[in-house]
Amino acid sequence: MQQILKRVMELQPLWTHRKNPDMDERGKLVRHAGPDWLETFSERIAQEVRIPIEDLLLEGRDGTGPKTEVPWFRFSSEKQSPSATIGWYCVYLFDTLGDAAYLCLSHGSTDWEGGNFIPQPHDELRAYAAWARTHLETKISQRTDLIENIQLFSRRSDLPPAYEASTALAIRYPREDVPDENQLIDDSLFFASMLGDIYRVELQVPSPIGVPPEVQDLEDAVARAAGKKGRAGQGFRLNSVHRKAIEMRAMDLAKLELESRGCVNIRNTSQGKPFDYQCVLDGNEVFVEVKGTTSSGDTVILTRGEVELHREKFPQNILVLVHGIELNGENFDQATGGSVRVLSPWTISDDSLSVVAYNYKTDLLVWD
Repeated sequence: MQQILKRVMELQPLWTHRKNPDMDERGKLVRHAGPDWLETFSERIAQEVRIPIEDLLLEGRDGTGPKTEVPWFRFSSEKQSPSATIGWYCVYLFDTLGDAAYLCLSHGSTDWEGGNFIPQPHDELRAYAAWARTHLETKISQRTDLIENIQLFSRRSDLPPAYEASTALAIRYPREDVPDENQLIDDSLFFASMLGDIYRVELQVPSPIGVPPEVQDLEDAVARAAGKKGRAGQGFRLNSVHRKAIEMRAMDLAKLELESRGCVNIRNTSQGKPFDYQCVLDGNEVFVEVKGTTSSGDTVILTRGEVELHREKFPQNILVLVHGIELNGENFDQATGGSVRVLSPWTISDDSLSVVAYNYKTDLLVWD
């Protein structure tokens, strides 16, 4: 590995976007030699990340078509980060001057739009990076060689600055002082353990930005129904066990909140009705919607039936939002915590709603 890193660094000053023998050699090193080296101790990497070996993804890229200024190779959970545009992963990056390589804990920093990689806003990427560091303080205290900022010295591309912004932690390897094989393996395993920590905490503590998991799930379902590819892999996804635990925690806290506000005759109507509780408050029948989420709760999902019902029942209706719920336990099947917000009565304005999908009738169309 020492020679792989050094040789890529030697080739970096010779970069051109055109295919030539130097760029061919660089491509073979980052697309094959680097991942092949990681493969030699892949079981240990998977163990540190705490994922099955079948879920470990090893890959490298140096450009699709034109050669990129900054090539890379990486490892990740394929479920959580199936591509370098999505989720958290560990990646080797090379500066354009050929002076240094970096082993980084980074987050996807681009979106694939119109056949091009478009950098995400740098302030959002830096927020992701800062969030990760706050949850790795114990690991950070174990090393003295970790840095928060990397410099790739981009000459033409706007992608390397996005890579810089999305990096939470890194180790810098100067070309003239690349560690020996054993140290490089130890570094990879240490970063793998940090990646595993981030994967786990990501499910428990929502990051400051990004799409809430409930919204991701809905968008994925809509995309699949429309014959499109969803956004699978954008962080931990909720399964039925997670959703049930979140729902039960939200319902429990909501009931306590309703009782504290003087509601009586509280009945759970969540099965088969477009409202979750029905109760009496100040002598009036009231309909209650409960929403639970691990996110900040800035966005929640409402069905068409829920919107219609609560508009009809206004002002005898209440929204109880339980946000910041944490999933714990070996299988994340236990929900704890959560903060409660209440709207009573609850007005649903058109400005607060956004369309996720349409039913489009084709039976009245005139076809060619």
